[in-house]
Amino acid sequence: MQMDHFGNPESRGIHDCEHGFVFDVIDSVQQMLSLALPDAKITSTPMNGMVLLTGTVGAPDDAAEAERLVQAFVGDTVKVLSRLKTATPLQVNLQ
Repeated sequence: MQMDHFGNPESRGIHDCEHGFVFDVIDSVQQMLSLALPDAKITSTPMNGMVLLTGTVGAPDDAAEAERLVQAFVGDTVKVLSRLKTATPLQVNLQ
């Protein structure tokens, strides 16, 4: 296990003294999302101790998968807020 400069276990570089978070992992998050969901157009933006996901995905399941992947990547101490839209609206068949 690697330690940060304070002697604490390193949490993928998501620290700063004032807010507790520095999102130098955003480029890695973007790369991971591009590999996992190549047809999606997702932007991850750090804001006030959380990661905001915006953009368009192909299906509702893709939005849920993107949120799960980012949450696993940044850890439980960072909230992930998804504002992803689907390219094709969800259809409901009425009978």
